[in-house]
Amino acid sequence: MSDYFTKQNTKEVGPGPETEIEWLLVEEYKDLPTTRCLVVTAKTAYQAMCKADRLIQGLNKNVCKLYQNPKIFKEKE
Repeated sequence: MSDYFTKQNTKEVGPGPETEIEWLLVEEYKDLPTTRCLVVTAKTAYQAMCKADRLIQGLNKNVCKLYQNPKIFKEKE
């Protein structure tokens, strides 16, 4: 049984981001006309949610969506 998972798990997963990236957090309720948005910088979505929880009081994590912000400006070399 344990050999089954090692044979089936052949998909390679690349490394995560090495630097902090921007995350757009949207708290949207379907029945209320209120939407709160926040941009935070973090390496992972979990870290971004934790940072947003510290910044917004009463954040409902069940209705939040996290998106990676696109890089609009090219970084200077």
